[in-house]
Amino acid sequence: MLNFKHKEMSGSLFQNDKKNNDKAPAMKGKCTINNQEYFISAWSNLAKDGKKYLSLMLKMAEQK
Repeated sequence: MLNFKHKEMSGSLFQNDKKNNDKAPAMKGKCTINNQEYFISAWSNLAKDGKKYLSLMLKMAEQK
């Protein structure tokens, strides 16, 4: 699956098995938006009202 490409406007997240500190993302993955691949990082957080949520960051993957 090295050349796997997500369908447009879709992606996947996986547990970050290499999390080595508290600031590292809990989950990592990839998605495709406008035919461009992005890396996704997700952190598990707790809102002031006690609800759990995921905070996301997307970074454009380098084009080959």
